[in-house]
Amino acid sequence: MMEFNESDTIVVSGKDLNRIIIMIRALMDLRPDLNEKLLDFYCYLNELKPTEKSLDEIIYEIGMTCPSWSDDLEELN
Repeated sequence: MMEFNESDTIVVSGKDLNRIIIMIRALMDLRPDLNEKLLDFYCYLNELKPTEKSLDEIIYEIGMTCPSWSDDLEELN
């Protein structure tokens, strides 16, 4: 089984996220003794918002540039 660190980014589609939320909610209904342990994670998943930005916009916001944005690209050829 693959192990992840806290700094690892995991991408989950909105459809899969909804399935995970439904499964956790069903588990909480079936096993009320697990509610206390699962509630924080369940609330966290419900607060997630989808990212509607393109990769170029995200790169620009963090101050990076892509080689394709460079005016000097033609000079390299």
